[in-house]
Amino acid sequence: MAALACAFITNIYFFIFVRLLGGFAGAAALVVSRAIASDIYSGTILTKFFATVMVIQGLAPIFAPVIGGQLLVFFTWRSVFIVLTIIGIIITLLAIFCYNESLSAENRIKAQFTAVIKIFVSLCRDKYFIGICAIQFFIFSALFAYISGMPFILQNIYGFSPQQFSFVFAIVGIGMAIAGQITNSLAGKVKEYKLLYAGLIQGLFFGALFLIGIIQSWNIYILIALLLFTQTALPNIAATTFSLAMHGRSEMAGSVSALLGFFSTISGGLIAPIVGMGGSDTAVPTAVTIFVCEVLAMLFFMALIKKR
Repeated sequence: MAALACAFITNIYFFIFVRLLGGFAGAAALVVSRAIASDIYSGTILTKFFATVMVIQGLAPIFAPVIGGQLLVFFTWRSVFIVLTIIGIIITLLAIFCYNESLSAENRIKAQFTAVIKIFVSLCRDKYFIGICAIQFFIFSALFAYISGMPFILQNIYGFSPQQFSFVFAIVGIGMAIAGQITNSLAGKVKEYKLLYAGLIQGLFFGALFLIGIIQSWNIYILIALLLFTQTALPNIAATTFSLAMHGRSEMAGSVSALLGFFSTISGGLIAPIVGMGGSDTAVPTAVTIFVCEVLAMLFFMALIKKR
């Protein structure tokens, strides 16, 4: 019996199942953290705060592979899960001892499943809100296309070493951090929808140049620079769309946050296979995916957001 239990625990499907549970926990943390922000702040201050949050959340998928790769240089694969366990313990302790309920008692609603479904339905009927969700979906799709495709492009096509590849990811991550701080400083001075429009134009313009550069085989460092400017539009777009989505919806902040989080994160699972369809020896699928996502985000803005 003990041998059977041991075999089950070491089975790869058990690890996949446990990671699935970890995904549910991570999703809950994302939703709750955004809802807490909307409980405490509103308007321009919310945009500023969420720009800072987006810097952290945007950097995570950039630096996580880098950190994981460096751990594997010195330790076995188990070290990755040890680090994740330590991080989970720290987060749990912070949640227990450092945070209290942020929503005032008079604004709380009873946690009924039917009430939650009604809120979701009402949000999905709002074309303006659906437009914001669509923009988040396609912008994060462009990010995940970059994350999925660039390791193969840099290492298989251009012969980058793992260290050089990590360095490129770090540069893009730093660029996103700087872009988030720029959004923070501009919030309140420039209207949010104008900031959003500017971010979408930035992503579309440099995404188009990146596609042209891939097709015409431009120098790899020029391509990296174009990709940097494409991805640094994300902190601006993510922060402004979240703030616009929350306007007038503070009483349903958790549901708004959940839907936005769903559309922004589900893109990763959908886009990664598309990027890989062309194989690991071509960069065209990655470039086309990024460009198409930027175009679609702009179209949804023009159709559903700009008029409002």
